[in-house]
Amino acid sequence: PEGLVKSFTLEYRNAQGQWIALVEEKNNYRRLILNQHKIETGSIRLRINESWGHSRVRVFAFDVR
Repeated sequence: PEGLVKSFTLEYRNAQGQWIALVEEKNNYRRLILNQHKIETGSIRLRINESWGHSRVRVFAFDVR
């Protein structure tokens, strides 16, 4: 689908306040993406870089544990 996320970056903030890329996906075609990482941080963000053609992208859930 055109609204599916094609390219994204998952980042976390380190103790010095810098954003560090944890996952960089450039050619995603799946609706469910699972990643496991053992880090300690106070902040995490998902940056949507590109869709498969639509100007708007919908992320229905983003879960961090």
